[in-house]
Amino acid sequence: MADVKLLTVIREEVDASAALQSIHAVRADIAGVVEQKMVYPYYRFKAGCKVPTIIGKQDVVVDCLVDGINGLGATADPFSTNQLSVNYENVLKSELSNREAVKIAHRTVTHQLGKKLKMIAPFNVVLEAKGLLYRSFWIVRIGDSRIMVDSVTGSMHPVSASAA
Repeated sequence: MADVKLLTVIREEVDASAALQSIHAVRADIAGVVEQKMVYPYYRFKAGCKVPTIIGKQDVVVDCLVDGINGLGATADPFSTNQLSVNYENVLKSELSNREAVKIAHRTVTHQLGKKLKMIAPFNVVLEAKGLLYRSFWIVRIGDSRIMVDSVTGSMHPVSASAA
């Protein structure tokens, strides 16, 4: 029996059946088959800072996620999580150290606040590490091709032969 891990996962909005229905809507001529469910790692941070305004400094809190494989950072809208038991072989491994993730999160939050507020200012960002978080997706085979279906948004992306 495969080893199982209990992970914190962004709550799924798309199950295997819905993933197949989405693909069927695009390619009704070929039946899709769910091959596996994978989970993708993200570092999660709660970022707090004081933003200068006309009436003084205002406290701002945002969530920031850092992709554990590609190192891309993004601020995130609020989301819910669940605990999910996942087979160890279906968990993609983070290739980023915590130290690197902190740097990326700090840069991302500072950049996003500057862009949103249209100002260059020292925001004094304070990061609170919230640990690793995962996002699940479905790998669906359609003929000789594979499609990745995001379990949160339902978006579809082709999987290259080298990744499959």
